[in-house]
Amino acid sequence: MLRDARAGVKVTAPKSPATAPAGPLRIHDTSRENAGARKIRDGIRKLLGDQVYDQWIAPSRLDVQGDKLTLVAISAFASNYQRDNFANDIARAMHAVLGPDAELRFHHERPPA
Repeated sequence: MLRDARAGVKVTAPKSPATAPAGPLRIHDTSRENAGARKIRDGIRKLLGDQVYDQWIAPSRLDVQGDKLTLVAISAFASNYQRDNFANDIARAMHAVLGPDAELRFHHERPPA
């Protein structure tokens, strides 16, 4: 720093961030999830713990149709992270509710503002 000052280099902090703040976290509406989805949510929460569940699973929507569960995340990053890190636990909770032949899918879509 002293060397920079002697060389005539002036360092200043930026006045404001280059982009606007991200704003509040958007989450999917889960109010229309069926009883099977709610049971699967309970199972996932028990397997992952409250903190991990609240951060990674709660913002997502669980769509259950027959023996298929689609976990709809809020972004591609979240969907990939869920698949890469929690697929086994999610599948375990899903199979407990939907049966051993149930199919798990991961999808993402941006929630409405």
